Amino acid sequence: MYDIIQTPFSGIKTLRLSESDTFRPCSTGTDLEEMQLHTEMERYENRTLSKLRDMGIAAIASAAHIEQTKAKENAITETVERVSLASWWTYRRQPVYILTTSESKQLLENVGIDTPRDFSFSIGLAPSSSSEKTVAYSILSNTASYPFAVLGGGCDTDEYVAIEKAAIESVQSWVGSVWMSEHREPIYWDVHELLNRANSINTKPYITTSRLLDKIDIDCNKDEFAYCAIATSSLITSIRSYELAKLDRQPGEYPMVFTEHNF
Repeated sequence: MYDIIQTPFSGIKTLRLSESDTFRPCSTGTDLEEMQLHTEMERYENRTLSKLRDMGIAAIASAAHIEQTKAKENAITETVERVSLASWWTYRRQPVYILTTSESKQLLENVGIDTPRDFSFSIGLAPSSSSEKTVAYSILSNTASYPFAVLGGGCDTDEYVAIEKAAIESVQSWVGSVWMSEHREPIYWDVHELLNRANSINTKPYITTSRLLDKIDIDCNKDEFAYCAIATSSLITSIRSYELAKLDRQPGEYPMVFTEHNF
């Protein structure tokens, strides 16, 4: 029922639904029981998302949970993460903060990531489209092997939790890219842009004025044993990065990067 995939980091595994013909539903981490629950919740989400796609509706984010309020809150958190990172990417915004080498090392040790010599993490805080939530990014790179560089994101009211999520998601992005190249077709990240971001040392404070939550709608329905919350917006026509970025565009900002920030 589940495939367990070894990541490049010995303490971290990825669990995916074996019956799926794509990489997802899946979950990455150290606790297999928690990963299994997360994968099952993602399965519920996929069912709802599939119905919406058939109707021509693009969902910004989705979240399933046994509690309705949690499903809605998680969908909002996912929306903040995706819009914030899309804006950071598209408008080439500077990060709010970049972790030092020692801070990154301590964080990775805390989440069970032992970094092989050829891999490198660049972790920081992106400008958040919500004044109440922190958004983090993690660029994982190894220029000697495919996919060379990938991005992971995390969002939470707790800054440290957001950073942890981003680091773990970047590992999942790496594993997912490799899996897709072996089973479906290669994913082509904008490696040049990612490495430029990873090597940047410039930071800048940021306060959003976009009122993101006023621009989205959250619908929540019961699907078997779980609630599934879906975030949409009538202000955008797709969920491509440059479209998502419109929801947090600040005066004077114009698109500078037209590739996708995530897959």
